[in-house]
Amino acid sequence: MAVHKYVPFKIVRQSGCEHTSIKGMITDVENFYKRFFNDEEGTAGIAEFEGTARPLNKPITADEIENILRSLRNNRARGPDELHGEYFKYGGDTVREYLAWILNQIFERHEQLAATQESTLYPLNKLGKEPIAENTRPLAFQNSVRKIVSSLVLKRIQAKAETFLTGNQYGFRPGRSTQEAVWTLQWMNAMVIRYKEKYEIQAIDLSKAFDCVKRDKLMAIVQQAEIVNEDEKRMLLYLLSDTRSSESKDRAGKW
Repeated sequence: MAVHKYVPFKIVRQSGCEHTSIKGMITDVENFYKRFFNDEEGTAGIAEFEGTARPLNKPITADEIENILRSLRNNRARGPDELHGEYFKYGGDTVREYLAWILNQIFERHEQLAATQESTLYPLNKLGKEPIAENTRPLAFQNSVRKIVSSLVLKRIQAKAETFLTGNQYGFRPGRSTQEAVWTLQWMNAMVIRYKEKYEIQAIDLSKAFDCVKRDKLMAIVQQAEIVNEDEKRMLLYLLSDTRSSESKDRAGKW
C-alpha cells in the first residue's frame, strides 16, 4: 500500500564512477550478460532439430492454440516484434488456424521462426545493492508467439513432469506458492519451540539458477528419465536452442 518513489536505473563503473550516458550503461550490461548467459565451460549448445524434417506425430491444432490463448493475460509487455498478445487472443478462428499451421511447418520443414527465439532484455537495479551490472535483475520480454509455444509445450508435459518432481519443489508449479514454503518453515519452527527439539534445515540460494540453466544437461535428464515423448522432445529442443536476447536501445532512455 506504500507509495514508492521512482528511482532511475543507473550503472556504476568498476572505477566507482557512475555512467552518465545510456551507451556506457548498455555496454557494461551487455558485456556482463554475454558472459553470464553463455557457457563458461565451452560446451557446445544443443541442436534445434534432430533427425530428418517430418511432421509431428500429434500436430498442433487450432483448438489447442485457442486453449493457450485463453490463458494469456491482457496488457502484458511486448517483445521485440511489438505485437500485443491481444492481437492473437482476439484474432478469431483465422488467426488460430494460421498460427497452428505456421508452428507445424517449423517441424515439417526444420525451419526456424525468428519470433520464437528472440527476446528483449531489460535490466533492473536490485534494492539495497551496489548498482553494478552484476547486481542487476534481468527481465526478458518475449514475443507472444514464444509465449504461446512455451505454454503449449508445458500443457503437454505438465502431468508427466509432476510425477518426476519431488514434494520439496515449489517453484514454477501450479498450486505451490511461496506462501506454502514460508508457512511450512514457520510450522516447523513452531514445532521445535513447542516440543523443545533441535532441527536443522539446509537452504540453498538458487537466485540465478533458472537464469543460466545448462540446457544440454537438462535435456539429458529429460531423456534419461523418459519424461517426454518424441514430439515433446522435438519442441523442447527447438525452444531451448539458438535463443537470442538483446537490450532495447530504442527504449533505453526510459530506464
